[in-house]
Amino acid sequence: MNEPNDALAALVVEAGFSWAGLARRVNDLGAIEGLALRYDYTAVNRWVKRGETPRSPVPTLLARALTERVGRRISPSDFGMTEEETLAARGLEYGDDPHATVDTIIDLGRADVKRRDIVKAPFVLAALGAPSRDWLLATLDETTTERGPRQVGMRQVAGIREMFALFQDMDVMRKEIFGPVLPLMRVRTEEEAVRLANDSHLGLLAYVFTRDRKKGERLAERIEAGTVMVNGVLDTYAAPETPWGGVKQSGIGVSHSDDGLRAMCQARHVNVDRIAPRRDLWWYPYSDASHKLMLRGMRLLFGRRFR
Repeated sequence: MNEPNDALAALVVEAGFSWAGLARRVNDLGAIEGLALRYDYTAVNRWVKRGETPRSPVPTLLARALTERVGRRISPSDFGMTEEETLAARGLEYGDDPHATVDTIIDLGRADVKRRDIVKAPFVLAALGAPSRDWLLATLDETTTERGPRQVGMRQVAGIREMFALFQDMDVMRKEIFGPVLPLMRVRTEEEAVRLANDSHLGLLAYVFTRDRKKGERLAERIEAGTVMVNGVLDTYAAPETPWGGVKQSGIGVSHSDDGLRAMCQARHVNVDRIAPRRDLWWYPYSDASHKLMLRGMRLLFGRRFR
């Protein structure tokens, strides 16, 4: 048996519902949606005492019923009944209510933090975050009602900031995923782009695409990778004169180029004297004469600061 759902129990008490009253209200809301629900107080008992989760869309109806009574928005995630598939779909549906959009973004962030099975849906969080963010930032300031502009509180702002902070920490952004996924991160400046590109323990290949070649070269020189290509992909591997290797935790050693050949060799040094005096000046035992001779030589080379 699951653990009791204490969060739901507290909300039911706050809303002033009896278990039977909550079940009736859920049935009524379901009827509005065209659903024939037949819940009674025993169902609420299972949700609260046994921690059971009803099938979709009942958690959403529960949240709606509680919202009506407590005077603030309640979401299924507030009492531990987030519907992963429905949540993922919400990320691609942009309604006219900016508050609902903000709440969707917050719920997506919470789902990722808790590592829930959101990937069961035919979407992934990396694909949902960017369009949700772009739509919100592009339209929020322009949305008004008959009562004037809609305002967003600090709770929603904090939730969005948490969501933004998650993007760069996702596995799809930081690890080798070896899959047909291309994560995109929109940035404001070149400095931010370079910082995010270098914020990785990997550094094998990097690419810069731009119509401005000088700009591409400037950015490429600042990216920490073994090979950085401007407006190209992989063709440098066919050039044997160019070094091929990674930095950080990407690969060991270098192939291609002179450096690649040197990597397969061991460096040795053989020294043959050009002048063969009978006795070197620095050999023991030292004498006053050899000391004076070395001082003269040092002064001749470096000036009279040697005494």
